[in-house]
Amino acid sequence: MLEEVLISPALDDALEDLGNRTEAWSKKWWWVPLRMLTLVAPFIAIAIYYFGFL
Repeated sequence: MLEEVLISPALDDALEDLGNRTEAWSKKWWWVPLRMLTLVAPFIAIAIYYFGFL
């Protein structure tokens, strides 16, 4: 049963579509700075807290 689901063409098509939509989403111009800010902001906040308040 599980093997049939994992090798089904419908699942393959769904994953291909998901990958295409994800790639299209990640190429939007405003997503790149937002993603970088999201990844870097916690470290900036920790540095400000550490050097500013401790």
